[in-house]
Amino acid sequence: MVGIASGKNLAGTILRLTSPVGPGMPDNKILSAFVRRSMADLPLQLIGRGTRKQNYVDVRDVAEVIWSCLQRRFSGIFNIAGRTCISNIELAEKCIRILRSTSEMQFIDRKDPEEGIV
Repeated sequence: MVGIASGKNLAGTILRLTSPVGPGMPDNKILSAFVRRSMADLPLQLIGRGTRKQNYVDVRDVAEVIWSCLQRRFSGIFNIAGRTCISNIELAEKCIRILRSTSEMQFIDRKDPEEGIV
């Protein structure tokens, strides 16, 4: 969550972000790991059944929203999200397909605490 305050009245803006992705992402995040491993044709590791869903939003879109809020002095609470949710298994499949990888999916025998939550 990002908060922005402006002016003497301190009108507040709260931006509720989903899962930001984009340039500069840490290597330990799922998308970074899937892309890196797909490019090297290594297995993509998923925990649980791979059904955890996330809603990704590009960090450049987030930056644009923040800039707009500052310029227009919006106040309120805004949800900043992508158009759809995607499961981890769907993300792995997309990485393999788009990067033309020979990677396979490998399921780790560990429960995903957020599996089934949308």
